[in-house]
Amino acid sequence: MSKISTEQRRKASIDMTLTFFGSYYPSWRLAKVLGIRKILATRYDFYSDLASEVSNPDDDTGEAAIAQELKNGLYFDAIAECVQYVEDLFAILKASEKPDYFINGIVTYEAHKISKYIKNYVVDKKGISSAFHLPNDYQHIEEADKKLIDESVEKLASLVSDCIKFYNHHRLIYNQYKHGLTVAMRTYGNKFSEEQINEDKKGSFPPNLSILDNINVKKAFEKGRNYIPGIIMPNFSDNIRTIYQALSEEDNLLRLVPIHDSDIDIELFVDFAYKVRICLETFIFNYTWKIKPEEGKIKFQLPDNHRKNTYLTCVLTLDKED
Repeated sequence: MSKISTEQRRKASIDMTLTFFGSYYPSWRLAKVLGIRKILATRYDFYSDLASEVSNPDDDTGEAAIAQELKNGLYFDAIAECVQYVEDLFAILKASEKPDYFINGIVTYEAHKISKYIKNYVVDKKGISSAFHLPNDYQHIEEADKKLIDESVEKLASLVSDCIKFYNHHRLIYNQYKHGLTVAMRTYGNKFSEEQINEDKKGSFPPNLSILDNINVKKAFEKGRNYIPGIIMPNFSDNIRTIYQALSEEDNLLRLVPIHDSDIDIELFVDFAYKVRICLETFIFNYTWKIKPEEGKIKFQLPDNHRKNTYLTCVLTLDKED
């Protein structure tokens, strides 16, 4: 194995990192969530020529599937995109902790390590400033501007906190959806009636999402699973009822875990995706300037409005003696 110097690795890493960011598209998952919102609003038209191909045998027109299975699936997909968006952000934050090995850290990583990183992440002003590569001090900035920067750092910290809360709250849903599709797309196993389809078309039939679970309740609570608002037995037949305790002890009892209604809001998911996007773009801008600075200048940005995608951008010109 040929040896390379620290300086060689550093320079190569800078070039590769800039290439990585040049091909990276931080708005992709936002675009996906916006697209899901658009499909949800127009799904009867959108799926009209596909319904017969994706509906169940008991659904002649396919509209029952559009009203229930496809609608539920789109909501699950929006949640999954948002959770993965958070993983994208924290994978990049973690990789930047070893800048000379940034490519090694970001291109191939173990998801469970990122989950642990998010779980243990502490949000405070000092940590956020370091993670998003802000200057150590603002001695060249007027006091009024320092106050504005401090407020923007607090705003960034709040956005990152929101990311962590969303991730922790929705991670189980994401896992069940992405790994084995262990979610209830047809929540109670029944095809929607014509009346329910008509109510859905009018927008007065809210989504009803549930995930499927098998881990016994005691163990599940030890793992930190949140079962509010409750647990439902989707089937309690004689064959199940007589041995349900034993089935539960061996993690082999099927349960339905409803998702709280307040968590199923496409507008919430859209707003959240905007939040993650502005965090990503803030980081990329600052990290790019950190690894490839312009002599005599310090440049960084902070989020202003996540919906409008506006930023506070600071450019400091330093004297030679500085």
